[in-house]
Amino acid sequence: MENETPTLEERVEALEAAVEEQKTHTHTVRAFNQAMQIRTTSEPVVEDGD
Repeated sequence: MENETPTLEERVEALEAAVEEQKTHTHTVRAFNQAMQIRTTSEPVVEDGD
């Protein structure tokens, strides 16, 4: 009889892979947000009332 439930080791490996993926995603988002922050703070906003 074949048990299809993943073993604890398989679950841990899957979780570790997901964590690494999340770290990469978080780093990318953080870098993007920092770039946008620099961009928005270094360019003065000129509002002309036309």
